[in-house]
Amino acid sequence: MDIVLIVAAFILYFLYDKNQIQLHQKWLQPSFFLGSFLLAVGIIYAYIQSWHQNVNYVFVVIAIVFFIFLIYVLFFALPFSDTYVEENIHKVCQTGCYALCRHPGFWLLAGMMISLSLSVMTWHMWIVALIVNIGNFMYICYQDKVSFPCQFEDYNEYKKEVPFLLFTYQSIRKCIDTWR
Repeated sequence: MDIVLIVAAFILYFLYDKNQIQLHQKWLQPSFFLGSFLLAVGIIYAYIQSWHQNVNYVFVVIAIVFFIFLIYVLFFALPFSDTYVEENIHKVCQTGCYALCRHPGFWLLAGMMISLSLSVMTWHMWIVALIVNIGNFMYICYQDKVSFPCQFEDYNEYKKEVPFLLFTYQSIRKCIDTWR
């Protein structure tokens, strides 16, 4: 059940992006939030299934920290209405964590999933983490190649200046400079 929910979540994410760039259907606007809800429910369900008496709570705390930063990166580091409500062409955010790499949320979700898996150490949770991370990687590749160049007028320039996933000395420096 958890894997079905997670796969459905990523289908909704893809649908959300397709709607933003091509379909423009108002009833599909909530796809991102519905996908996020299904992803959360799927992960929680998998975690509850994997729960046992010898949980490593240090990794639970680390997972919570990753989750808090993920919420910040997705919903507070960007202008909310411009990002998730409006359908217009936008300019990219090139400050803060979005100066580090084009998809900083990837590392936070991966860190959260790895931490959750390390906290319970079950095969099922590791499989769920792998599925989440592969789905997320496929989604950000789609965003980077297809949807973001259509949604952001300056995305191709942004791609030249900011690395895809791996931080560089220059991107770390720019991130630090924009937070000052």
